[in-house]
Amino acid sequence: MPSKNQRLAAEQYSIVGNVAFFTIHAYKGCTPFVAAELNEAVIETLLAERLRLSIELYAYCLMPDHLHCLLYTSPSPRDRTRS
Repeated sequence: MPSKNQRLAAEQYSIVGNVAFFTIHAYKGCTPFVAAELNEAVIETLLAERLRLSIELYAYCLMPDHLHCLLYTSPSPRDRTRS
């Protein structure tokens, strides 16, 4: 059985143009994402970071104890002019 904490090689996280799926789990069975105020803050932050980092956010799913994200790391506007 694979370990729960599977990670890509560090350099994979900096490659522009990848589609990535990831899950963020709460600490040891906690269910923090049942509080509406926290959920709103998490989603607001996720959407703001999407714009700041030039990421195309295809989908996200906020569950009581974890968050799933599917995104594309698009080139930043500055990088696009260099191509």
